[in-house]
Amino acid sequence: MGCGDGFRVAPEECDDGNLEDNDGCSFNCKIEVGWTCSGGSTTKPDYCTIPCGAKGYFGFYECGDGNLVNGDGCDSLCRTELGWYCVNGDEQHNETCYELCGDGRNFGQHECDDGDRIDFDGCD
Repeated sequence: MGCGDGFRVAPEECDDGNLEDNDGCSFNCKIEVGWTCSGGSTTKPDYCTIPCGAKGYFGFYECGDGNLVNGDGCDSLCRTELGWYCVNGDEQHNETCYELCGDGRNFGQHECDDGDRIDFDGCD
């Protein structure tokens, strides 16, 4: 028995059954920064995730703007909110969320939104 075998024993902080970094449980069975590992024991491996709202978008959630605030495009469960789209997130950077234009909703990023994308009708 040892690190990477999928069975957590002291002094291991986690053991997810491999010796790979960047999956939550490092090559030396330490929990990696920003991750949470749970469920492991002397009979089963740990399951590691990045908590919703953690800094950086890691691909486990629909969006990742670095907070748990609703109404800013990415909600408290890391789902893209209706009327928004989020882009440019990666393992080092939070995503930026923008209001959709032309859907008839206005959350404050646009001067107006009349529900279409027709120029010269009073709301461009």
